[in-house]
Amino acid sequence: MLFITEVTLVLIFGVDYRTVQAPYIGPSLNMGLFDLPFRLLVPFLVSMVMVVGLQIFLSRTFVDAPSRRAQDQQALRLMAPTRPRSSASLSACRSPRLPWPAPV
Repeated sequence: MLFITEVTLVLIFGVDYRTVQAPYIGPSLNMGLFDLPFRLLVPFLVSMVMVVGLQIFLSRTFVDAPSRRAQDQQALRLMAPTRPRSSASLSACRSPRLPWPAPV
């Protein structure tokens, strides 16, 4: 399907490739043994700013309250179901066993 789509687009629009000139595409940051291109550095820095911003937003609002509440150990102990203490109470918690239908 992808090949058919590609061929259809080539037939409709042609094979003229065009380039985009942006100021951050060509240059790179030289760091001794390696070069770090700005075209990779810019999206990385933008994503890190977004992650930090999201973390600050979630930590200062009530949007993240349920997940923070789930990490609170005292709240977990209060909300956790208690385990049965004896085998009699354990068997009382089980669902009744239904007999299999008789063979025909």
